[in-house]
Amino acid sequence: MGDTVTFAGRRFRAYNHHISDASTTPHDAGPGGVGGGRNHWVYEEDCNDSCDLPWNGDFYYPANFEVFHNGKVWRAKWEQKMGQEPGEQGSIGWEETAKDCTPPPPPGCWADDVNDPAEPSWDENKTDYNGEKVIHNGAVWKHCGEDGCMNEPGFSIWDGSNNGCWVFLGSCLGPRTCDDAPNWENDVWYYRQDNVMPHGGDTVRYKGNLYRSYKNQINKRPSTEPNFWGYVEMCNECENLWDN
Repeated sequence: MGDTVTFAGRRFRAYNHHISDASTTPHDAGPGGVGGGRNHWVYEEDCNDSCDLPWNGDFYYPANFEVFHNGKVWRAKWEQKMGQEPGEQGSIGWEETAKDCTPPPPPGCWADDVNDPAEPSWDENKTDYNGEKVIHNGAVWKHCGEDGCMNEPGFSIWDGSNNGCWVFLGSCLGPRTCDDAPNWENDVWYYRQDNVMPHGGDTVRYKGNLYRSYKNQINKRPSTEPNFWGYVEMCNECENLWDN
C-alpha cells in the first residue's frame, strides 16, 4: 500500500519509492506495461463524473474507464494505449454509452431575460438576510447564518473555505462550449464542480483553448495553473499562442 495522489481527475497509488519530477507524473500510468509514470504509479479510479473527464491522447486508460469526447461518453472495452481516440475509424477499443452530459441550467441566476435576474444582488447594507438567496460574484448563495450576519458571500482565496453566513448553490456561468464560453479575465471568480453542477465547473476560453475550473478561484491563469484549470479542447488554432 503506497501513497495515493489525485492527478487530472484520477486517483493513483505509488508502488515504489520515488521523488516527483517531470519523468514520474502519473498521466501515463496504467495496469501493466512500463515507461514513464507506469514504473511508479498504478491507476486506481477516476474521481469525477465521466462527463467531466475529457479524453486525452497522452493518457493510458484501463478497461471500463469512461471518458467524454466529441459530445459523447465512451467506455474502454480493454486497456487503451495513448492516442487511441474514441469514435475514430479503426478504434475498436471504445464503445459509445447512452449517458447524457447535457448540463443543467444555472440555479436561479436568470429569469426569461438575461437582463432580468431571478434573484437579487447581495446588498452589503442589508442586515436582515434570513434564508434568502442572492447573486454575488457570478454565483447564487443562500443565507444560512443568524440574523445580522454581514459577511460577504464567497470563498476564501487562501483555503477555499466558505465565509460562514452563506451556502454556495451554484455558478451562473457553469459549463460552456467553445461557441459560448467567455474569455478568461483577471479579478473574476470561477467555480468548481459541485452537487448543483454535476457535469463540470465553469468553463472559459483562453488563447484559443477551452478550460474547465477545478477549484473555486480567482486570478489563476488557465495555461499556467494546472491545479486550478483542466484543458478541455482547442477552439481556434490561430489563437493558440505560446504563453510564457
